Amino acid sequence: MAVPQMIAGPGAYILYSGPQHTFETHEATLAALADTKYVGTDPGLAALYDLALLTGMYGMIAGAVQAFALARTENIPAPEFAELLLPWVGAMLGGVVPGMAQALESGEHLTDVSSLAINQAAFPNLLNTFRDQGISGELFEPVQRLLDRSIAEGYAADGLSRLVELLKQG
Repeated sequence: MAVPQMIAGPGAYILYSGPQHTFETHEATLAALADTKYVGTDPGLAALYDLALLTGMYGMIAGAVQAFALARTENIPAPEFAELLLPWVGAMLGGVVPGMAQALESGEHLTDVSSLAINQAAFPNLLNTFRDQGISGELFEPVQRLLDRSIAEGYAADGLSRLVELLKQG
């Protein structure tokens, strides 16, 4: 998990799945390139971790792309905006991801912080602003549909972690 300039540096890691003894045999060699993480005996788990991590990355990038597009409609300098965006997104992820993981493990999705009803009610403001500023909302429209579905299915008081469960097909 690294772009080329990250190899052998901080933040890079190698995911391995398969026989644990094989990982242990080659861990020191792999560690020369990046931190190592053994994720289980199923050989496909490392690839699934990779794709799940990339999914998180692309979701963040999609949000950043939309945010920059909106800021540029009023000629806000991108470097100036980036100085606000990066710490904001970092703070949000740092505050949301651990709680979301805990909710998913426990199956307890109720929240008194940011319910699905609150998010569903607020989200049209984003979509309307995108339209009014002349940019596409196509990256965010599916989120509105998922929020609408969550309310229709009776999850208004739940937190955003409930959306993970709603993404399951079948």
